[in-house]
Amino acid sequence: NININARTLFATHYHELTELNTVHKGIFNLNVAVNRDSATGKMIFMHNIEEGSASKSYGIDVAELAGLPSQVVERAKEILFELEKSDNEEIKRVSRNIGKPQKAPAPVQLTLFSTQNEALELLKAADLNNMTPLEALNLLHKLKGIANG
Repeated sequence: NININARTLFATHYHELTELNTVHKGIFNLNVAVNRDSATGKMIFMHNIEEGSASKSYGIDVAELAGLPSQVVERAKEILFELEKSDNEEIKRVSRNIGKPQKAPAPVQLTLFSTQNEALELLKAADLNNMTPLEALNLLHKLKGIANG
């Protein structure tokens, strides 16, 4: 409900909210200034508040700074790449309907780790009940090789 008389709504990683200022008087966007180190590409917080919405999402950078496992960060980058590559029609549709009551879409669960990786496919295909000890050892050796890169 937009009429709750809240003075501030703070949200991260919910970029659709940045469009509300075009629909409702009294709503405006602020963001924390961020630069990139030209040598390392790392994010640098400038500790300044600026008007407007952020030019891009820094969620993956923050996850990396927070020490999330590299596999999780890399998978997040893959998902972001796929989302950015996809058609922007959904973004346009959402923008047109901001402020209108919406039926919530069915939730989608994205995976952190690719289900198409070779190790999972090998395990799925393995007939463990009919495998000889030597075949099991060879499979384990293959899986270890995949895990070590």
